[in-house]
Amino acid sequence: MNENYRMILVDDEDDVRGRILSKINVDSGFEVVGKAGNGYDALELIEKYKPHVVLTDIKMPFINGIELARIVRRDYPTTKVAFISGYNEFDYAHQAIELKVVSYLMKPVTSEEIDIFLKQLKKTLDQEFDFLSKSQLIHQKYNDSIPMLINSYLSSYRFKGALNSNDISHLEQYGVNLENGHYLVGMIGFDINADLNISEETKVFIGSLVEKVFDAFRYQHHFLIPEGVVFILEDPKLSHETDIDAELYEIIQYAQEYRQTTLDIGISKIMHTFNEYPSAYRESEKALRHSKYFNMGQIIYYSDIEEKEYKHILIDESALTEFEYILKYGSKKEIKESIASILNLSSKKESKYILDHQLLIIKLANSLINFASSINVDVS
Repeated sequence: MNENYRMILVDDEDDVRGRILSKINVDSGFEVVGKAGNGYDALELIEKYKPHVVLTDIKMPFINGIELARIVRRDYPTTKVAFISGYNEFDYAHQAIELKVVSYLMKPVTSEEIDIFLKQLKKTLDQEFDFLSKSQLIHQKYNDSIPMLINSYLSSYRFKGALNSNDISHLEQYGVNLENGHYLVGMIGFDINADLNISEETKVFIGSLVEKVFDAFRYQHHFLIPEGVVFILEDPKLSHETDIDAELYEIIQYAQEYRQTTLDIGISKIMHTFNEYPSAYRESEKALRHSKYFNMGQIIYYSDIEEKEYKHILIDESALTEFEYILKYGSKKEIKESIASILNLSSKKESKYILDHQLLIIKLANSLINFASSINVDVS
Protein backbone atom coordinates (compact mmCIF):
# COMPACT_ATOMS: atom_id res chain seq x y z
CA MET A 1 0.00 0.00 0.00
CA ASN A 2 1.48 3.38 -1.04
CA GLU A 3 -0.23 5.47 1.67
CA ASN A 4 0.31 5.11 5.41
CA TYR A 5 -2.05 2.92 7.37
CA ARG A 6 -4.41 4.93 9.60
CA MET A 7 -4.16 4.40 13.36
CA ILE A 8 -6.13 5.64 16.37
CA LEU A 9 -4.61 5.71 19.87
CA VAL A 10 -6.92 5.21 22.85
CA ASP A 11 -5.74 5.70 26.46
CA ASP A 12 -7.22 7.61 29.36
CA GLU A 13 -3.82 9.13 30.24
CA ASP A 14 -2.62 12.03 28.05
CA ASP A 15 1.05 11.48 28.83
CA VAL A 16 0.82 7.79 27.86
CA ARG A 17 -0.74 8.68 24.51
CA GLY A 18 1.99 11.26 23.99
CA ARG A 19 4.81 8.83 24.81
CA ILE A 20 3.42 6.18 22.46
CA LEU A 21 2.97 8.74 19.70
CA SER A 22 6.58 9.89 20.10
CA LYS A 23 7.81 6.33 19.66
CA ILE A 24 6.08 5.81 16.28
CA ASN A 25 8.69 6.36 13.58
CA VAL A 26 7.63 8.54 10.64
CA ASP A 27 8.86 5.78 8.32
CA SER A 28 6.86 3.06 10.07
CA GLY A 29 4.09 3.12 7.47
CA PHE A 30 1.49 4.23 10.05
CA GLU A 31 -0.11 7.60 10.69
CA VAL A 32 -1.96 8.41 13.92
CA VAL A 33 -5.10 10.16 12.65
CA GLY A 34 -6.82 10.46 16.03
CA LYS A 35 -6.38 10.13 19.80
CA ALA A 36 -9.06 9.41 22.37
CA GLY A 37 -9.17 9.23 26.16
CA ASN A 38 -12.09 6.79 26.38
CA GLY A 39 -14.08 4.27 24.39
CA TYR A 40 -16.94 6.63 23.51
CA ASP A 41 -14.65 9.20 21.90
CA ALA A 42 -12.75 6.39 20.19
CA LEU A 43 -15.93 5.11 18.51
CA GLU A 44 -16.60 8.59 17.08
CA LEU A 45 -13.08 8.72 15.66
CA ILE A 46 -13.40 5.20 14.25
CA GLU A 47 -16.64 6.16 12.51
CA LYS A 48 -14.97 9.30 11.11
CA TYR A 49 -11.58 7.96 9.97
CA LYS A 50 -12.24 4.23 9.33
CA PRO A 51 -8.77 3.35 10.67
CA HIS A 52 -6.82 0.25 9.79
CA VAL A 53 -5.64 -0.13 13.41
CA VAL A 54 -6.92 0.80 16.87
CA LEU A 55 -4.27 0.65 19.63
CA THR A 56 -6.15 0.83 22.92
CA ASP A 57 -5.66 0.60 26.65
CA ILE A 58 -7.85 -1.94 28.46
CA LYS A 59 -8.87 -0.19 31.70
CA MET A 60 -10.66 3.04 30.74
CA PRO A 61 -13.81 4.88 31.85
CA PHE A 62 -17.20 4.48 30.12
CA ILE A 63 -16.22 1.80 27.59
CA ASN A 64 -13.15 -0.26 28.44
CA GLY A 65 -10.75 -1.72 25.89
CA ILE A 66 -12.34 -5.18 25.92
CA GLU A 67 -15.79 -3.80 25.13
CA LEU A 68 -14.34 -1.40 22.55
CA ALA A 69 -12.60 -4.33 20.82
CA ARG A 70 -15.85 -6.30 20.86
CA ILE A 71 -17.74 -3.40 19.19
CA VAL A 72 -14.99 -2.88 16.61
CA ARG A 73 -14.96 -6.60 15.87
CA ARG A 74 -18.72 -6.53 15.29
CA ASP A 75 -19.15 -3.22 13.42
CA TYR A 76 -15.75 -2.76 11.74
CA PRO A 77 -14.48 -6.30 11.18
CA THR A 78 -11.63 -5.21 8.86
CA THR A 79 -10.09 -2.94 11.52
CA LYS A 80 -7.31 -4.52 13.56
CA VAL A 81 -7.23 -4.03 17.33
CA ALA A 82 -4.13 -4.16 19.56
CA PHE A 83 -4.08 -3.86 23.34
CA ILE A 84 -1.61 -1.90 25.43
CA SER A 85 -1.99 -2.47 29.16
CA GLY A 86 -0.25 -2.39 32.49
CA TYR A 87 -2.07 -5.54 33.59
CA ASN A 88 -0.57 -8.91 32.73
CA GLU A 89 -3.67 -10.90 33.59
CA PHE A 90 -4.63 -14.21 32.02
CA ASP A 91 -8.29 -13.25 31.68
CA TYR A 92 -7.40 -10.22 29.56
CA ALA A 93 -5.08 -12.29 27.39
CA HIS A 94 -7.76 -14.95 26.96
CA GLN A 95 -10.36 -12.38 25.88
CA ALA A 96 -7.82 -10.80 23.54
CA ILE A 97 -7.42 -14.15 21.76
CA GLU A 98 -11.19 -14.58 21.47
CA LEU A 99 -11.50 -11.09 19.96
CA LYS A 100 -8.65 -11.79 17.51
CA VAL A 101 -6.57 -8.93 18.88
CA VAL A 102 -3.37 -8.68 16.81
CA SER A 103 -1.01 -7.82 19.69
CA TYR A 104 -0.86 -7.37 23.46
CA LEU A 105 1.77 -4.81 24.55
CA MET A 106 2.74 -4.29 28.19
CA LYS A 107 3.29 -0.86 29.71
CA PRO A 108 5.74 0.75 29.88
CA VAL A 109 6.33 0.04 26.21
CA THR A 110 9.74 0.72 24.66
CA SER A 111 10.57 2.19 21.26
CA GLU A 112 11.97 -1.19 20.20
CA GLU A 113 8.74 -2.96 21.13
CA ILE A 114 6.71 -0.40 19.19
CA ASP A 115 8.99 -0.84 16.15
CA ILE A 116 8.68 -4.64 16.23
CA PHE A 117 4.91 -4.44 16.69
CA LEU A 118 4.45 -2.01 13.79
CA LYS A 119 6.74 -3.97 11.44
CA GLN A 120 4.83 -7.20 12.06
CA LEU A 121 1.49 -5.44 11.74
CA LYS A 122 2.53 -3.68 8.52
CA LYS A 123 3.60 -7.00 7.02
CA THR A 124 0.19 -8.50 7.86
CA LEU A 125 -1.69 -5.51 6.47
CA ASP A 126 0.46 -5.42 3.31
CA GLN A 127 -0.26 -9.09 2.62
CA GLU A 128 -3.96 -8.55 3.20
CA PHE A 129 -3.99 -5.46 0.98
CA ASP A 130 -2.10 -7.27 -1.80
CA PHE A 131 -4.52 -10.17 -1.70
CA LEU A 132 -7.63 -8.00 -1.75
CA SER A 133 -6.37 -5.51 -4.31
CA LYS A 134 -5.11 -7.97 -6.90
CA SER A 135 -8.38 -8.31 -8.77
CA GLN A 136 -6.70 -10.27 -11.54
CA LEU A 137 -5.53 -12.89 -9.04
CA ILE A 138 -8.98 -13.05 -7.45
CA HIS A 139 -10.60 -13.38 -10.86
CA GLN A 140 -8.20 -16.18 -11.74
CA LYS A 141 -8.97 -18.00 -8.48
CA TYR A 142 -12.67 -17.66 -9.27
CA ASN A 143 -12.19 -19.06 -12.78
CA ASP A 144 -10.13 -21.93 -11.38
CA SER A 145 -12.93 -22.77 -8.94
CA ILE A 146 -15.71 -22.84 -11.58
CA PRO A 147 -15.32 -26.57 -12.44
CA MET A 148 -15.60 -27.45 -8.73
CA LEU A 149 -18.68 -25.23 -8.38
CA ILE A 150 -20.32 -26.90 -11.39
CA ASN A 151 -19.49 -30.33 -9.95
CA SER A 152 -20.99 -29.35 -6.63
CA TYR A 153 -24.27 -28.23 -8.22
CA LEU A 154 -24.53 -31.28 -10.48
CA SER A 155 -23.76 -33.64 -7.62
CA SER A 156 -26.46 -32.13 -5.39
CA TYR A 157 -29.03 -31.76 -8.21
CA ARG A 158 -29.03 -35.51 -8.93
CA PHE A 159 -31.12 -36.06 -5.80
CA LYS A 160 -33.86 -33.58 -6.71
CA GLY A 161 -37.22 -34.41 -8.25
CA ALA A 162 -36.75 -32.17 -11.29
CA LEU A 163 -34.77 -29.01 -11.98
CA ASN A 164 -36.46 -25.62 -12.05
CA SER A 165 -35.41 -22.42 -13.83
CA ASN A 166 -33.36 -21.25 -10.82
CA ASP A 167 -31.40 -24.51 -10.81
CA ILE A 168 -30.61 -24.11 -14.50
CA SER A 169 -29.63 -20.46 -13.98
CA HIS A 170 -27.09 -21.43 -11.33
CA LEU A 171 -25.31 -23.61 -13.86
CA GLU A 172 -25.63 -21.17 -16.76
CA GLN A 173 -23.99 -18.39 -14.74
CA TYR A 174 -20.84 -20.52 -14.80
CA GLY A 175 -20.89 -20.68 -18.58
CA VAL A 176 -22.73 -24.00 -18.98
CA ASN A 177 -25.00 -23.89 -22.04
CA LEU A 178 -28.07 -25.98 -21.22
CA GLU A 179 -30.40 -25.23 -24.10
CA ASN A 180 -32.80 -27.94 -25.20
CA GLY A 181 -31.10 -30.77 -27.03
CA HIS A 182 -30.27 -34.45 -26.81
CA TYR A 183 -28.86 -35.27 -23.38
CA LEU A 184 -28.05 -38.49 -21.62
CA VAL A 185 -26.46 -39.42 -18.31
CA GLY A 186 -24.07 -42.28 -17.69
CA MET A 187 -22.74 -43.81 -14.50
CA ILE A 188 -19.50 -45.80 -14.50
CA GLY A 189 -18.84 -48.24 -11.68
CA PHE A 190 -16.01 -50.59 -10.80
CA ASP A 191 -14.87 -52.66 -7.83
CA ILE A 192 -13.68 -50.08 -5.29
CA ASN A 193 -10.18 -51.03 -4.12
CA ALA A 194 -9.45 -51.44 -0.43
CA ASP A 195 -6.72 -48.84 -0.96
CA LEU A 196 -8.71 -45.60 -1.27
CA ASN A 197 -5.86 -43.82 -3.06
CA ILE A 198 -5.88 -46.41 -5.84
CA SER A 199 -9.67 -46.15 -6.20
CA GLU A 200 -9.58 -42.34 -6.36
CA GLU A 201 -6.76 -42.45 -8.93
CA THR A 202 -8.84 -44.88 -10.98
CA LYS A 203 -11.81 -42.49 -10.89
CA VAL A 204 -9.61 -39.63 -12.11
CA PHE A 205 -8.27 -41.88 -14.87
CA ILE A 206 -11.82 -42.83 -15.93
CA GLY A 207 -12.84 -39.16 -15.91
CA SER A 208 -9.91 -38.37 -18.20
CA LEU A 209 -11.04 -41.16 -20.52
CA VAL A 210 -14.53 -39.65 -20.68
CA GLU A 211 -13.04 -36.29 -21.68
CA LYS A 212 -10.83 -37.91 -24.31
CA VAL A 213 -13.39 -40.24 -25.86
CA PHE A 214 -16.29 -37.76 -25.94
CA ASP A 215 -14.19 -34.74 -26.89
CA ALA A 216 -16.07 -34.24 -30.19
CA PHE A 217 -19.48 -34.00 -28.50
CA ARG A 218 -21.04 -30.54 -28.17
CA TYR A 219 -21.18 -30.84 -24.39
CA GLN A 220 -19.63 -33.32 -22.03
CA HIS A 221 -19.01 -33.09 -18.32
CA HIS A 222 -18.13 -35.57 -15.62
CA PHE A 223 -17.76 -35.60 -11.86
CA LEU A 224 -16.70 -38.11 -9.25
CA ILE A 225 -18.97 -39.68 -6.65
CA PRO A 226 -18.16 -42.32 -4.00
CA GLU A 227 -19.51 -45.10 -6.23
CA GLY A 228 -17.63 -44.12 -9.40
CA VAL A 229 -17.93 -41.53 -12.16
CA VAL A 230 -21.01 -39.76 -13.52
CA PHE A 231 -20.94 -38.18 -16.98
CA ILE A 232 -23.37 -36.03 -18.95
CA LEU A 233 -23.40 -35.77 -22.74
CA GLU A 234 -25.25 -33.56 -25.21
CA ASP A 235 -24.99 -33.62 -28.96
CA PRO A 236 -27.51 -33.03 -31.76
CA LYS A 237 -26.34 -36.26 -33.40
CA LEU A 238 -27.59 -38.31 -30.44
CA SER A 239 -30.82 -39.90 -31.62
CA HIS A 240 -30.62 -43.01 -29.43
CA GLU A 241 -28.55 -43.88 -26.39
CA THR A 242 -26.92 -46.82 -28.19
CA ASP A 243 -25.26 -44.31 -30.53
CA ILE A 244 -22.40 -44.13 -28.02
CA ASP A 245 -21.77 -47.89 -27.95
CA ALA A 246 -18.38 -47.61 -29.64
CA GLU A 247 -17.18 -44.86 -27.30
CA LEU A 248 -18.27 -46.80 -24.22
CA TYR A 249 -16.45 -49.94 -25.33
CA GLU A 250 -13.38 -47.80 -25.97
CA ILE A 251 -13.48 -46.55 -22.37
CA ILE A 252 -13.93 -50.12 -21.10
CA GLN A 253 -10.97 -51.33 -23.16
CA TYR A 254 -8.66 -48.52 -22.03
CA ALA A 255 -9.52 -49.12 -18.37
CA GLN A 256 -8.89 -52.85 -18.70
CA GLU A 257 -5.61 -52.39 -20.57
CA TYR A 258 -4.05 -49.56 -18.58
CA ARG A 259 -5.57 -49.96 -15.09
CA GLN A 260 -6.56 -53.65 -15.11
CA THR A 261 -10.00 -52.46 -14.05
CA THR A 262 -13.30 -53.94 -15.21
CA LEU A 263 -15.96 -51.30 -15.70
CA ASP A 264 -19.74 -51.51 -15.70
CA ILE A 265 -21.71 -48.64 -17.24
CA GLY A 266 -25.36 -47.67 -16.81
CA ILE A 267 -26.89 -45.33 -19.41
CA SER A 268 -30.10 -43.31 -19.17
CA LYS A 269 -32.60 -42.71 -21.92
CA ILE A 270 -32.25 -39.60 -24.09
CA MET A 271 -33.69 -36.49 -22.44
CA HIS A 272 -34.55 -33.34 -24.39
CA THR A 273 -34.38 -30.76 -21.59
CA PHE A 274 -31.83 -30.56 -18.80
CA ASN A 275 -34.68 -30.22 -16.30
CA GLU A 276 -34.94 -34.02 -16.57
CA TYR A 277 -31.36 -34.49 -15.32
CA PRO A 278 -32.26 -35.95 -11.87
CA SER A 279 -34.57 -38.49 -13.47
CA ALA A 280 -31.93 -39.42 -16.04
CA TYR A 281 -29.35 -39.84 -13.28
CA ARG A 282 -31.64 -42.27 -11.46
CA GLU A 283 -32.11 -44.22 -14.69
CA SER A 284 -28.34 -44.58 -15.15
CA GLU A 285 -27.96 -45.60 -11.50
CA LYS A 286 -30.68 -48.24 -11.80
CA ALA A 287 -29.19 -49.56 -15.02
CA LEU A 288 -25.78 -49.86 -13.37
CA ARG A 289 -27.27 -51.84 -10.49
CA HIS A 290 -28.47 -54.42 -12.99
CA SER A 291 -24.90 -55.01 -14.12
CA LYS A 292 -23.99 -56.04 -10.59
CA TYR A 293 -26.81 -58.50 -9.99
CA PHE A 294 -27.97 -59.68 -13.41
CA ASN A 295 -26.15 -61.22 -16.33
CA MET A 296 -26.58 -58.32 -18.77
CA GLY A 297 -23.03 -57.41 -19.82
CA GLN A 298 -20.89 -54.39 -19.01
CA ILE A 299 -23.07 -51.74 -20.70
CA ILE A 300 -26.68 -51.55 -19.59
CA TYR A 301 -29.16 -49.17 -21.17
CA TYR A 302 -32.13 -48.20 -19.06
CA SER A 303 -34.35 -48.48 -22.13
CA ASP A 304 -33.52 -52.21 -22.24
CA ILE A 305 -34.77 -52.88 -18.73
CA GLU A 306 -37.57 -50.43 -17.96
CA GLU A 307 -40.39 -52.54 -19.45
CA LYS A 308 -39.03 -55.95 -18.55
CA GLU A 309 -40.05 -58.16 -15.66
CA TYR A 310 -37.64 -59.83 -13.28
CA LYS A 311 -37.44 -63.58 -13.49
CA HIS A 312 -35.43 -65.76 -11.12
CA ILE A 313 -33.33 -68.49 -12.68
CA LEU A 314 -34.48 -71.67 -10.99
CA ILE A 315 -32.77 -75.03 -11.03
CA ASP A 316 -34.89 -78.14 -11.14
CA GLU A 317 -34.67 -80.15 -7.91
CA SER A 318 -33.77 -83.30 -9.84
CA ALA A 319 -30.94 -81.43 -11.58
CA LEU A 320 -29.73 -80.13 -8.20
CA THR A 321 -29.84 -83.64 -6.74
CA GLU A 322 -27.86 -84.94 -9.72
CA PHE A 323 -25.31 -82.12 -9.25
CA GLU A 324 -24.87 -83.01 -5.57
CA TYR A 325 -24.44 -86.70 -6.48
CA ILE A 326 -21.76 -85.86 -9.05
CA LEU A 327 -20.00 -83.67 -6.47
CA LYS A 328 -19.70 -86.67 -4.17
CA TYR A 329 -18.98 -89.46 -6.61
CA GLY A 330 -18.16 -87.96 -10.00
CA SER A 331 -14.79 -87.26 -11.58
CA LYS A 332 -13.33 -83.77 -11.89
CA LYS A 333 -14.35 -83.74 -15.54
CA GLU A 334 -17.94 -84.76 -14.73
CA ILE A 335 -18.21 -82.01 -12.08
CA LYS A 336 -17.04 -79.39 -14.60
CA GLU A 337 -19.50 -80.67 -17.20
CA SER A 338 -22.37 -80.58 -14.68
CA ILE A 339 -21.62 -76.96 -13.70
CA ALA A 340 -21.31 -75.97 -17.36
CA SER A 341 -24.64 -77.62 -18.11
CA ILE A 342 -26.39 -75.68 -15.33
CA LEU A 343 -24.81 -72.39 -16.38
CA ASN A 344 -25.76 -73.08 -19.99
CA LEU A 345 -29.40 -73.49 -18.96
CA SER A 346 -29.29 -70.22 -17.04
CA SER A 347 -27.80 -68.31 -19.97
CA LYS A 348 -30.78 -69.04 -22.25
CA LYS A 349 -32.37 -65.60 -21.96
CA GLU A 350 -35.91 -64.69 -22.73
CA SER A 351 -36.06 -61.19 -24.23
CA LYS A 352 -39.05 -60.07 -22.19
CA TYR A 353 -37.40 -60.87 -18.85
CA ILE A 354 -34.47 -59.65 -16.80
CA LEU A 355 -32.88 -62.81 -15.51
CA ASP A 356 -31.87 -62.82 -11.85
CA HIS A 357 -29.16 -65.38 -11.06
CA GLN A 358 -29.03 -64.79 -7.32
CA LEU A 359 -31.25 -67.71 -6.28
CA LEU A 360 -29.38 -70.06 -8.60
CA ILE A 361 -26.02 -69.02 -7.14
CA ILE A 362 -27.32 -69.37 -3.60
CA LYS A 363 -28.57 -72.92 -4.29
CA LEU A 364 -25.29 -73.96 -5.91
CA ALA A 365 -23.29 -72.41 -3.07
CA ASN A 366 -25.43 -74.23 -0.53
CA SER A 367 -24.80 -77.54 -2.29
CA LEU A 368 -21.05 -76.89 -2.24
CA ILE A 369 -21.11 -76.01 1.48
CA ASN A 370 -23.08 -79.16 2.30
CA PHE A 371 -20.62 -81.27 0.32
CA ALA A 372 -17.64 -79.64 2.05
CA SER A 373 -19.23 -80.26 5.42
CA SER A 374 -19.81 -83.92 4.58
CA ILE A 375 -16.09 -84.44 4.00
CA ASN A 376 -15.11 -82.40 7.07
CA VAL A 377 -13.77 -79.37 5.20
CA ASP A 378 -14.08 -76.13 7.15
CA VAL A 379 -15.26 -73.40 4.75
CA SER A 380 -15.61 -70.66 7.37
